[in-house]
Amino acid sequence: MLDPSGIKDPLAKLFYSLAWKNGDLKKLKHIAMGIANADKPDDNYEDAPVFYQFGKHLADRYNQPIIYQHVIRAYAVYKANDEDIEKNRKIHTLTGKRHKELIKKY
Repeated sequence: MLDPSGIKDPLAKLFYSLAWKNGDLKKLKHIAMGIANADKPDDNYEDAPVFYQFGKHLADRYNQPIIYQHVIRAYAVYKANDEDIEKNRKIHTLTGKRHKELIKKY
């Protein structure tokens, strides 16, 4: 974890303190990984796909969409054949492993 004592920029300190207070420091790791891998279309990142994809969007907003579990669920239902509609309506948590292809298609 980042040592906040090394942060000199006041805005960075404010950002860090807000992320810490809201319990979001772990999420930042996934966003940073997405930023670092924005140019890799077929990476195998499995943890926190929503935050990871958000990082990719921050790095390349024209080619990387923002995703949310609700949007991906709606997209899955839209694309599903009749027997898969109910299964796709029950998607509650996105995972990189189970939903990688669906996210990629979206």
